[in-house]
Amino acid sequence: PVECRLMAPPHHTIQLVLKVHICYKPQQNDSCLSNMLLYRPTLGLQVKVHYFPKTYHGIPVPLHPSGVMLVGDSGVGKTCLLVRFKDGAFLAGSFISTVGIDFRNKVLNIDAVKVKLQIWDTAGQERFRSVTHAYYRDADALLLLYDVTNKASFDNIQAWLTEVHEFAQKEVVLMLLGNKADVSHERVVKREEGEKLAKEYGVPFMETSAKSGLNVELAFTAVAKELKHRVMKEPNEPKFQLQEYVNREMKGAGCCRS
Repeated sequence: PVECRLMAPPHHTIQLVLKVHICYKPQQNDSCLSNMLLYRPTLGLQVKVHYFPKTYHGIPVPLHPSGVMLVGDSGVGKTCLLVRFKDGAFLAGSFISTVGIDFRNKVLNIDAVKVKLQIWDTAGQERFRSVTHAYYRDADALLLLYDVTNKASFDNIQAWLTEVHEFAQKEVVLMLLGNKADVSHERVVKREEGEKLAKEYGVPFMETSAKSGLNVELAFTAVAKELKHRVMKEPNEPKFQLQEYVNREMKGAGCCRS
């Protein structure tokens, strides 16, 4: 699968995005792992076609980087979740709010394909909301977090979903995460409430813990699988069922995956 982006010359405001399928087999004398064809058709339009072979002489080739955005109220644990996933560590100590946007990269090996995630950690405060809005359009996936020990953060999920539907791509991958699931004695949002809300909006759901690592790897891996499947899906291949995959993996791990 390839994404072709057509950009009109000056004084034109229309941008078309086309998705096509091509079959490419690397040759022995190829020197590049990814290739670009550049065409200049009539009317001044420029068409750039990027295509990435699945493997090059048996070596997995990374797909084009995918943007994964973490959103939710301030203090729900977005930064801690990212650090746990990227570095396998927990940020203990005083809470420091993210200012604007921060990001980190990580490459996952998904079914013999390298999927590079560029993960954007966003500020949850209202004063940074306009900055966050600017990143929605470029996000391929959104992880929407609330804190199971903070009812207000859960109640605000509907407002966040409204923003997502207004500013994000129509086909963006979306997942709801109830974070800080390890703090059972302070829990005020039941798991069943999260499941009900996710079902109402038709989005996958799981509870996570940046402190213990519960389901952190699974959340990002599930999103990476969905993104990889969308890019490399064969015409007759069934659609990847994200929630079914999550349920199956959690059941196999006894809901204690870290």
